[in-house]
Amino acid sequence: MKTNPSHLLMLALIMVPLAKGDGVADLLARAEKGESVAQLELGVIYSKGEGVKKDMAVAVKWLTQAAEQGNEDAQMKLGGIYIGGRGVPKSSSEAAKWFMMSAEKGSAAAQCQIARMHLSGAGVPKDDVEGYKWADLAASQGDAAAKKVLAFLLLRMTPEQIADGKQRSHGFLELKKAEGSLELPAALPPVPVESLPLFAPE
Repeated sequence: MKTNPSHLLMLALIMVPLAKGDGVADLLARAEKGESVAQLELGVIYSKGEGVKKDMAVAVKWLTQAAEQGNEDAQMKLGGIYIGGRGVPKSSSEAAKWFMMSAEKGSAAAQCQIARMHLSGAGVPKDDVEGYKWADLAASQGDAAAKKVLAFLLLRMTPEQIADGKQRSHGFLELKKAEGSLELPAALPPVPVESLPLFAPE
């Protein structure tokens, strides 16, 4: 008996959501056992509605559990969710809390976010020197957005403030080095001024 290609296509289309469902069930079982990677993946799936009904409350629940275990990706995603108010009340302070957790572990993207927030005083005290510290840390890891922040700060900070910011970034690294909790160079490579863009951050 010949197999009708259209029947095979229909079967494949039916099996795709079933396979996704099986995947979600497996993730759920692992997440409930406390596996942070599975919790992160569940959070992402529910935030996007991939193979499940989109549900930001469920997404935040799983992302929070992963973030509380120290998962940096979950911390970053939670920060983005709270700063944008996606399915939760918008809260700059809650966003800053999660970004800071990731920034202190060395995430350049999180460090840049914290730097930006210090520039505007969103969720954290408005403080150019502290903003410079975090932007310097991120830029020294090659973060392009952080270099924009530094370029902007160089235009409005005094030499004394800049020196203070650099001292704070180096002090942060020394502290983390002593704790053995950060996989970064012991000394920050300098960010050449000529490598910084000549415009303010968005």
